[in-house]
Parts: sequence; structure tokens; C-alpha cells
Amino acid sequence: MATLLITVPHVTSHILPALPIAEELVKRGHRVLIHTGSRNEDKVRAAGAEFISMPESCDIVHRLKASSGRIPTWLPLFLRQLLYFRHEILAMIPGMMAELESLIRQERVDCVIGDYLGFGASYATEKLGIPYVTLTMSWPVTPNAEGVPLFVNSLPLPSRMIHGLVNLIFPIGRVRGQMGLSPRPQNAPAEFFAVIVSKMLNLVTIHQEFIPALPLQENQVFIGPTASRMPGTSDAPPFGASLKPGTVLVSTTTSYQRDTGLFGRVLEAVAAMEIPVLATSSNRKDVPEKLGENVRLETFVPFDEVLPYVSAIITSGGFGTVGSAFKYGTPILIISDQGGDTLPTALRATELGLAYYLPTNKATPKAIRAKLQALLQDQALHGRVKALSEQLSSINSPELAANAIENLLKNSQTLEEAEVVKGLAVSY
Repeated sequence: MATLLITVPHVTSHILPALPIAEELVKRGHRVLIHTGSRNEDKVRAAGAEFISMPESCDIVHRLKASSGRIPTWLPLFLRQLLYFRHEILAMIPGMMAELESLIRQERVDCVIGDYLGFGASYATEKLGIPYVTLTMSWPVTPNAEGVPLFVNSLPLPSRMIHGLVNLIFPIGRVRGQMGLSPRPQNAPAEFFAVIVSKMLNLVTIHQEFIPALPLQENQVFIGPTASRMPGTSDAPPFGASLKPGTVLVSTTTSYQRDTGLFGRVLEAVAAMEIPVLATSSNRKDVPEKLGENVRLETFVPFDEVLPYVSAIITSGGFGTVGSAFKYGTPILIISDQGGDTLPTALRATELGLAYYLPTNKATPKAIRAKLQALLQDQALHGRVKALSEQLSSINSPELAANAIENLLKNSQTLEEAEVVKGLAVSY
């Protein structure tokens, strides 16, 4: 049996997809270590894995929140965010690489499974010669056959030009050289693209039909949504069993992005409809007062205990939430124009007839209520999401992921043994 190290930031939408996979690997007799923030320790141990605390300096989400980069405030917000991201990636890689090298040697790790935001993980495994698997929770990161992620694939530029521009924006190659790794071939994908998605094995938490039909990079397995499932063996009734019929769930983002008051605006609009509302506020400080007795506020609820019981969900469109709603056949209203995967997800889900979308700048109280009312009455959409839910229920995501990881380990061991035999033959 193998020792596997999973490294993932502390963000809920990133740790939850990893836990069912870890649990499945543990059931198969593997030793699984999860390297993440201390707030996730209980979740990790409930999955049967061993917890290893991730220093804040190795957590890109924490680094972005506390960035010390000096970026001119007069620059547009998007450009400032891009430059902060670049600054923190370049600063994080050496420390993350050293952290993981030490863990791999100390714990005799056979394979590392890294979140696509685990900058430095691919370099540590490359240096030590062990397999590296990426877990992609954001479907637009999925690369096409030319190594270009789908979130930039639509740019009207040749692939080589895209790779060249990304190398200019994110000069990670120079860090690679500083870490003692040999340069990649001249025609290789942009270094940034190469480190966020493994060419050995990339696990994508979405059903492949959601991806636009085009040639994709090899060695990718579409395992379907896993993010909603929480480990545990409690016999208590599911949270959603106590909800009133027709309840609408309003879910805030779990990412580091600012809410900009949208959560409160949506709550006030929906509360006025006098329908039952469950809202997950996380740590929001902008929750309106006196929303009415029809509104129930909770800091956090597990989606697998709630989504089967609600009539719709309103979300900013992160794919962890959207994928969970697909899994349980819950109609979705996405209100967002944030960065990350939210806008591509909203547009793609709308295109497939699986969700309604309302841009943030058009999200007046009247527009929110009108969109939600239309969603609740759209029986054709309800039928499509129910059919998708039935399709996804036949997919055992943790099993698919574990099978792919075990096959990679088996093939890697076979190749290693072949190299040993080849070396012995040469010595004779």
C-alpha cells in the first residue's frame, strides 16, 4: 500500500472535494496525509486521514488576503489583483517546495495530490521523482489539447502566443531555474499552465458533458462533483429535514473574494417575497437586520444535508456550489460577475439550460425577485436538472479518482522497475 500526500488550501470549496477521495483511499488500505489549514483538522480526521498543518506562508489564499506586495492603488482593480497574485505566487513557490520536500522525505511519500493552487508542489515531486496528481475543482482550468486552460481558450490568439504572454505575466520559469530544475523544452506550455495541471493525471470535479466539446489534454479523468459530501457517521436527521416546504437557499461565497454587499442585497430582496429562506452567512458582517420570521440564518450548512430539501439555490456561481446543486437536482439562480470560475460557470450552465443567470450590475431587488420567481416556475428546467442529477448519481466520484490514482502508481512502479532492469543490463 502507498503513502499519499494531499496538499490543499484551507478554503472550504477546495478542501471538501478532496475529503471523499481521501476517505476512499484510506478504505483501500493506503496511508493518506492531508496538508491543509488547521481549521480543517477535524474534517481531515473524520475522513480517516492524518492531518499535517500547512504554514500560512504555503497557503495562497492566506497570502492573497495578507499580501505585502506594493501595487499602485491607481491601477484598475483587476490589474491590481493580477499583480498581487503574481507577487504571491513567485514568493510562495520556494517555501512550498521546501516544505513538501521535507514532508515527502520524512513520511516516505509515494505520490502527491495537489490542489491546482498548490504552487510549488509540482516542483517538489519533479525534483524527488515521484508521481504528481492535480485535483481541479474549477472546470475552466481544464486544459485543451494544446495545454491552454479553457478560461483563456476563447481568446482570439494562437496558442503559442497565449503561452508566451502568460510566461511574461507569470515568469515562474525563473523560479524553476533557481530551484535547480532543468528548463522545459522551448515548445512546452507556459510554465504557469504546467504547474497548475499535472500531465501525469488531472482529476476534474465535473461531469465531462459540462465541458465544451473540443480536444482536451490527455490523462484527465472527469470524476463528477464531490464537494457536497462531508465525512462523518452521525445518526442525527439531516439538517434539511427541519426546513419548511418550498425553502430557498441563499448561499454566500466561501472564497477569498469580497462580497461587495451582494449577499445582503439578495437577502432583502428574497425576504420580501415571504417564502421560506435559509441563508448561509459564513462570517459576513453585512447581514441586514429585521429580515422577517421567514428567514433563517446559519453560519454554515453541509450541502448534502440541505440541497435535497430546498426548491432552489441562489449562489455567486462557484463551481463547488453549482456542482453540488447539479448532483442533487436543485434549480440554480447565479448572481455574479466576479472573477475566478463564477462567470464562465454561469454562462455555461445557462447555455445548457441548467440555471438562470443575473449579472450583479442588474441585480436590483425587483430583478432578483423576478428571476427567482421564473426559476421556481420553470418546469422544463426542473426536468433537466433532475435528469442530470439521476445521471450523476450513477457516478462514484471517489471510486473513479482512487482507481485513476492507483493506476498511475502501478504504471509508475512498472516504469521504475523497467529502468532498474535496463540499468542492470547496461552494467553487464
